[in-house]
Amino acid sequence: MNPFEHHVTTAPGPAAGCMAVCDADASDTDSQEVLLLYSHRFITDTWGCEIPIGRADVDETRADTAVCEAVEETG
Repeated sequence: MNPFEHHVTTAPGPAAGCMAVCDADASDTDSQEVLLLYSHRFITDTWGCEIPIGRADVDETRADTAVCEAVEETG
């Protein structure tokens, strides 16, 4: 995959994301994988890798938001 320019916008209110990491090979403790979403952004018509992230509900902790987003966005 080739690098490309990426812009970020912010929205008011709390949000949370998570980085899920696991050992890629149980026999190699130095080898890890990171869960990324490969998503299409319609505004810029580009594809890119992202961590699961989303806006927190009013009564939700950021940790709960991070877990919910990981489940919602990855199935």
